[in-house]
Amino acid sequence: MKGLTMTTVYSTSTPSIASNEYRFDYQSKRDAYVDACYACLSLNQAAKSAPDNYRHYLYRLKNRWIEMLGRRGFCVRAELGERLVWQLVFLVDGIRFQWHLPDKVITWKMKENHAAVFYEWQDDLPMRTRPLAEAVALLEWCLS
Repeated sequence: MKGLTMTTVYSTSTPSIASNEYRFDYQSKRDAYVDACYACLSLNQAAKSAPDNYRHYLYRLKNRWIEMLGRRGFCVRAELGERLVWQLVFLVDGIRFQWHLPDKVITWKMKENHAAVFYEWQDDLPMRTRPLAEAVALLEWCLS
């Protein structure tokens, strides 16, 4: 194999994550928002070590979820940092969630809001984790 040149090729296609096997038993999609926020947190963690095509897919799904929450009024604080990264705070059913998004990926109207965020701190709030495919399915279902 001497002289063999290795070339890394990334797929431009959206990866397939088998999520059609999941069914959710919520009264409404709105009832699933807290669980979907937790799913988004785990998705964000998984994206950090995923291959490029999966990482981009997972981050796009995260961005779609954050946009939907923002458009529906759940974003209670938004600050644009020095490196053009938004720090966003959401309150969903009294639970505080926070994500960061680069300014260049935001496709909706965003304005800074430096308001204080009031919420009740809860000790020992369980982290609601789920397998990656189920987390993807839950977010896709809520967004559909």
